Amino acid sequence: MVAAWAALLAFVAYRLYMQIPASPGAVNEEMKASTAGARKDKERLLSLGKSDTTRVGECMQKPEKWEAAHHPKIPGTIFVSVASYRDDECKDTVYDMFAKAKHPNNVFVGVVQQNSDATKEDCFDRCPDCAARKQSGHIRVANFSHMDAKGPTFARYHASKLWRGEEYYMQIDSHLKFEQDWDQTLIDQMRATGDPKAVLGHYPPTAKQMKEMKNNRFTTMITMCSKGELNDDGIPTIEAQIEASTATPPRVPYMAAGLMCMPGAALYDVPYDPYLSYVFHLEEQLFAARMWTSGYNFYSPVKAFASHHYGRSDKPKYSTDHGEADGCRRHAIQRGKYYFGMAKKEHVHPDYMMEIDKYGMGKERTLADFWKATGGDPNTGKQKRVCRVGRM
Repeated sequence: MVAAWAALLAFVAYRLYMQIPASPGAVNEEMKASTAGARKDKERLLSLGKSDTTRVGECMQKPEKWEAAHHPKIPGTIFVSVASYRDDECKDTVYDMFAKAKHPNNVFVGVVQQNSDATKEDCFDRCPDCAARKQSGHIRVANFSHMDAKGPTFARYHASKLWRGEEYYMQIDSHLKFEQDWDQTLIDQMRATGDPKAVLGHYPPTAKQMKEMKNNRFTTMITMCSKGELNDDGIPTIEAQIEASTATPPRVPYMAAGLMCMPGAALYDVPYDPYLSYVFHLEEQLFAARMWTSGYNFYSPVKAFASHHYGRSDKPKYSTDHGEADGCRRHAIQRGKYYFGMAKKEHVHPDYMMEIDKYGMGKERTLADFWKATGGDPNTGKQKRVCRVGRM
C-alpha cells in the first residue's frame, strides 16, 4: 500500500516542483540533475550581484526596526499564521479552523491578505462569527494589495507580527482543510515529543489521502526527508515519504513551510527574515537551518490533522502577477546562500545585506553540524538522503 500511496502523493511534490517517485515509499521526485550541472548553476548565481539589472528597490521589504514584543505565554493556546495570496479557498480554511477546533476559544489566527479588488478572495466571507472574532482578538488581519506582495516569506514575516503570546505558533498555507478536534491532536503530539524545542510539521496529505488514512486508522504517516540532491539554485532539496506509523512523532531532518508548529517563544530566537523577496524553494531549508542551529528539533506528526489542496494551476499566483519576481528572487537566493556559507559577501547585492546578522544562524549548534545531520555538503554538491536524525 505504501508504494501505491507514493503515486497519490505526486501533488505533494508541487511544493518543490517534484515528480512521482521512482522508489517505493517516497512522495516526490525532483528532476534529476548532475552534480556538474548544479555546480554550473552555483557559479552562475554567484555572479548575480554584479550583472543583474533588476531594480532592487522594487524587490525589497522597506526596512523597519521591529522586534517581537515579549508577551506573557498564554498556556494551551494556538496562534495560526495564514499567508493568503488572492486565494478564494482561504475563507474555507478560516471557517474550518474554528468550526472543527475542540477548543475554538483557544485558537487565534493572524491572516495576511494580499488581494485584488475581487471580493471572492476575502478570507472571512464564509465565517459567520468572523466579525465577532476580530473584535475579540481571535482574528487579526494585515491587508496588502496583491500588487504590493513580495512572495510567501514577506507574508509570513507580517503574520508573525500578529502573534500575542500564544503558547504554540502554527504556520499553514491558506488552502487547508482541518480534521475534527485538530487543535487537541496537534497539542497532544507536540507534548508527545517530550521536547520543549519541538517543531512539528510535514507536507499534509491530499483530501483523498486523508480519507484513506482515517479508514486505515492512521497506520501510516507522512514524514520529511532530505532528498539527497541540489535544485537548480544549488539548494539542497526536501521530500516527504509515506511510512508505517510510529508510537510517537519521529525526529526528522526538516520541517515543512506549509504546515509546521513550534513554540511561540521561537519567534524570539528565530525571527522571520523580511528580506527574502519572492523566495519559495529556499524558504524551508533556510528557516530549518536557522531553527536547528538555535537548538530546535524537527518532528513529523504521527496522526495527520489537516489536508492540503495541491497544484491549483488555475489559481492566481504571485509569480505570474509580478513580472519582476524572478530577478528579485535570484537576489534573495544569494542572501540565503550567504547565510549557508555558499556565497561571499561581494556576491550579494548590498541592499540584500540588510540586517544580515540579525537573521542569520543560531548559536546553539554549528552550521557544519546541520549539514552533517541533514546529509549535505553544499560546497561539493554531494548530498545523501536522510529521513531520521539522531539526538545531538
